Amino acid sequence: MMNSANKNNKPTIIISAVLSGIFLSIFLSACANSPATFIMPYQLFTDHMVLQANAQIKIWGKATPNGEVTVRFRDQHISTFAGTDSVWQVQLDSLSYGGPDPLYLIGKDTLTLIDVLVGEVWICSGQSNMDMPLGGWGRVLEFEQEIAEANDPHIRLFKVERTMAARPLSDLSSAGWQVCSPQSVGPFSAVAYFFARSLQKEINYPVGLIQTAWGGSPVESWMSREAIVQSAQFQQELLQVDTSNKSADEKIEKEYKANLDKVIEEMYATDPCAKGGFAA
Repeated sequence: MMNSANKNNKPTIIISAVLSGIFLSIFLSACANSPATFIMPYQLFTDHMVLQANAQIKIWGKATPNGEVTVRFRDQHISTFAGTDSVWQVQLDSLSYGGPDPLYLIGKDTLTLIDVLVGEVWICSGQSNMDMPLGGWGRVLEFEQEIAEANDPHIRLFKVERTMAARPLSDLSSAGWQVCSPQSVGPFSAVAYFFARSLQKEINYPVGLIQTAWGGSPVESWMSREAIVQSAQFQQELLQVDTSNKSADEKIEKEYKANLDKVIEEMYATDPCAKGGFAA
């Protein structure tokens, strides 16, 4: 009786297994092709940004794993799928100068980045000569007047905030792109601002500035590990980096900031140049 029952049920079991496999395939296919329910662009892509003209532009971010993301800018529509790690990336074809235009990130819902320009984008990096702000501790000559007159919507500012880390970071800290104005230009690099102001008047196209500068930073701070590891001089430092942890990094950063505040305070109290303002 038991053997007879098993034989009679085999076709049913096989059919059920086949149907289950079909339904599972349809379900997974639908999930893989469904619009992303969550889309987040990388921190570099915000309202008021400037994209480089006459170049192919990569735009990336994170989204629902395997979810579909469509980027629409001007007449370009490009779709892709986020990976299992949530990362997605598309590439826009060469763009002509102009704007402002909206940039759409489309999934289940649409995220709109407004007031996007296409122009010349410059990375402003270096030490204190690039880091020195128009206002604040920089105090260039006639800085108050310069700040008050810094109304130029064709210049956009993106400042990367300082973050100490023992190893490369995948994210950055920033308030995003800002339209050049008396409210935004004060903490920004004086050298970079004067450069952009002069350049914009000459070419009459939008100019975007990305400030990533740190006063007193050694050149090794800007080099990749692959480059530094080739030098025997830095083997001990690399060992310290490899054995460091987050709490140790935070302790070093806290001590650095406290020492920096003390140095700046002493500079204003004793350095005659700091009282009169710096010429830029």
